[in-house]
Amino acid sequence: FYQAIIEKMNAIYGDVCLEKTVSAEWDVETPISIDFAKEIEMLEPFGTGNKKPLFTTLVNSVDAKQLKAGSPHYSFETDAVSMLLFNGGEYTEELSYPVQKKILFEINLSSFRGKDSVKGFVKRILPENTDFSLLSPYLFRSELLKLKFNESNVSKIAYDKDVLQRGYGTLYAISDYNNLKRYENVHNLSVYPFEPEFSSGENCVVIAPKYLPEAYKKVVYLDKPFNYLTCNVESYLVDGVSGIEIAKKLSTERENFASVFAKLCEVVGKPFYNSVKAFEVYGKDFEQYNFIFSCEVFFDLGFFSIENGYLTRHAEIKNALTNSKLYSKILSIKGL
Repeated sequence: FYQAIIEKMNAIYGDVCLEKTVSAEWDVETPISIDFAKEIEMLEPFGTGNKKPLFTTLVNSVDAKQLKAGSPHYSFETDAVSMLLFNGGEYTEELSYPVQKKILFEINLSSFRGKDSVKGFVKRILPENTDFSLLSPYLFRSELLKLKFNESNVSKIAYDKDVLQRGYGTLYAISDYNNLKRYENVHNLSVYPFEPEFSSGENCVVIAPKYLPEAYKKVVYLDKPFNYLTCNVESYLVDGVSGIEIAKKLSTERENFASVFAKLCEVVGKPFYNSVKAFEVYGKDFEQYNFIFSCEVFFDLGFFSIENGYLTRHAEIKNALTNSKLYSKILSIKGL
């Protein structure tokens, strides 16, 4: 039955994506007043048939902070309202990306010690039209971190137009966004960084995907990645297109690692969000990707960690560079 339905859907719809919509009242550009929040409350009770109204606002790079140490909940500021992101640890890096994004949220009135305030409860983070060049170091870091995992089995295929017509539920993965221009039909599909906007299984291209959503039944790699996604579905690699040229240019010399190590020792106890953001603050004397690579190797070896947004050193840990999966696999890619 499953196979018959898939064949029927492919025959009727082919590669046409089912349209996704998000219903919001309007884009908010100015601060939301307490009076307006009280008017929203007057529409209660909310539920089936009377859904709580949703709103959107645009943001660029924002730094989300934990409500308190150890909390899974975060807060951040926008021009419209102070936002609360519940169980949002996995989205804090996405919020920091230097590209425009739309926040879908509910308006809530909060009272504390007799004082009213307005909060926005984040429901979804929606990417706007993205200049992928602005995300280059983040895309690189996403690919790099996948080297920690074991490879999945893939079958090589030659590129032809049918590669982009392999049925509903296919995710097309690409490591180097510059390789998109090789595929003339790719403009028919939505392109996202890191993960699909919706995990419904609609065919799309994802640059440097972090994982494979369960709705997808196939992966087609449009260039050779640093590593393949951990999955048990049909996986194919388009033969002859490389996405790892940047890996071959990384320095594996100990002198480079020693210099970055010394810099990290200088900034222990200082704010440290991730290796990309840290480069912007502490890495001006280094080549960007080598700095990111070195930081992630040190994290992999346990020399340093990030605790509540601050860099911590674990001086008691001794380890060799070759014990890092990241370091060893980059050596392999470079043929060393």
